[in-house]
Amino acid sequence: MTDLIPRLINKHSNWKSILVVFVLFLGLKLLFDFHVVPTLEEKTGGYPAPDINFSTSPETVKAFVLESNEGGLDYYRNVFFVVDIFFPFFLCAFLVLSLNNLTDRLFPQWSMRKIVLVLPVVGMVFDYIESVGIVVLISSSDCSPALAQLVAISFWIKMFFGLSSLLLVTLGAVIFGVKSVRGNEGK
Repeated sequence: MTDLIPRLINKHSNWKSILVVFVLFLGLKLLFDFHVVPTLEEKTGGYPAPDINFSTSPETVKAFVLESNEGGLDYYRNVFFVVDIFFPFFLCAFLVLSLNNLTDRLFPQWSMRKIVLVLPVVGMVFDYIESVGIVVLISSSDCSPALAQLVAISFWIKMFFGLSSLLLVTLGAVIFGVKSVRGNEGK
């Protein structure tokens, strides 16, 4: 039972599964960008969610919670949060499957290659901590400075691990592409 997740990752680390997960992620991204985020900003009175605000700080988190319209906070809790459960999961799945496929192809002898699979998972965990923290702040009667700080820190940790993973996938794809082209030139 303890090897269920590694077996699933290995089984689905093929281009077909990676493409399916990417399409699911892309669909959620489009829903997020073109419907959920604009609706949230409209309902909050112009306040962007701290989850997607690249100037996230404890102050911006507190401003979102304390100054947004009540309808916007309800929308965050009931719609944005729900979509934000699936969004990081599919992004993480895409990154893990891609990294697993690329590291198996490029570095089959490197025993530590599976450690990079942890990067997107850590990013996803911190995304969930951030989102749950915001919901707790919205639901509480006061805006805890410590929790606002945790949300802001979680945002930056999420971004670091997510962007690191994306950079590794991009780098791995470029290396794999170059190796493939060089391999075909010799034929």
